[in-house]
Amino acid sequence: MALFDALAPYVPHILLGCAAVSLLLYVVLDGFDLGVGVLSLFEPDGTRREEMMESIATVWDGNESWLVMLGAVLFAGFPLVFGVVLPALYIPLFLMLFFLTFRGIAFEFQAQHSEHSRLWGYSFALGSLGTAFFQGVSLGAFMDGLSFSGDAFTGGAFDFVSPLSLATGLLVTAVYVLSGAGWLVYKSGGELLASARRWGRRAVPVALVLALVTVALSSVYSPAAGNVTGLTVQSFLAFGLFGAAGVSMVAAYFALGGRDDLKSLGFAALAMAGLVGGFMAMIYPNVILPGVTMQEAVAPNSSAGLLLVVIVPLIPVTMAYNAVAYYLFRGKTEVGHHKKPGGESTGTSTQEG
Repeated sequence: MALFDALAPYVPHILLGCAAVSLLLYVVLDGFDLGVGVLSLFEPDGTRREEMMESIATVWDGNESWLVMLGAVLFAGFPLVFGVVLPALYIPLFLMLFFLTFRGIAFEFQAQHSEHSRLWGYSFALGSLGTAFFQGVSLGAFMDGLSFSGDAFTGGAFDFVSPLSLATGLLVTAVYVLSGAGWLVYKSGGELLASARRWGRRAVPVALVLALVTVALSSVYSPAAGNVTGLTVQSFLAFGLFGAAGVSMVAAYFALGGRDDLKSLGFAALAMAGLVGGFMAMIYPNVILPGVTMQEAVAPNSSAGLLLVVIVPLIPVTMAYNAVAYYLFRGKTEVGHHKKPGGESTGTSTQEG
């Protein structure tokens, strides 16, 4: 108990840090496999669609573990956030979860019922598109600020619809597509590799324009804009991260045509990290806009302390699990074959979720 008492002033920062790490890793890791799903919507060849889905078969469910982690930290660590933000974003979050579940079901059915593989393949693609778009809409609606009194949301069900939320939805989708193209460049060969390079390069200018529009709208309409006015460290950090995201997108464009198949994926990840970090820097130290700080929203010490005991060790364990999965299944994907650790084919049928 003495340790918890000593840590008490830092508990909101530690919990917010855990939420930030979970969000960042979710966007970077699940972003590319959602992007692969969106890209499969434009792939006419069934074999190449199968190769696309197979490239993410070993990692996509592990990537989603960070979304669960984020929800757990917010629910237990900042109950006020859950109480206000969840009712405000019921519709976009419900649609996001619907498409996310639909996507998972389609993935499993595509593997088990090959006679309807085209139907399930397109279902998987639409599920990925809906998930990506409504994740962005939810972020944009949050940045717009919420109507609430005390611990209750007082706005309307469709308050989430705004120019900022729609622009953010399109931005997140475009950046995920860029990241998905980077992943396919790393994991595929032949015609699929060439197609991934083309789609990735098309996504870069779209993502750049949408990023400019979204940051401009945030600077005008979001209550968080007040945190980054003037020559302050927070302003330099936020706009520096946005600038780094733009530079990373341009670098990804050139890397897509280069010889190193991993570079474009890395630059796409940096672009997503820059955008997420920029928005976090704008919002800090608030956890609800406008004006509720992390100190005001954090759970009582007894609950927050118990959460720390669980969540702090769990983050490195989950990171290690993800790292092992990526290491074991590194290298190019072969259709209909999983890779043994080290890159050798097993020769058995694949598709696992």
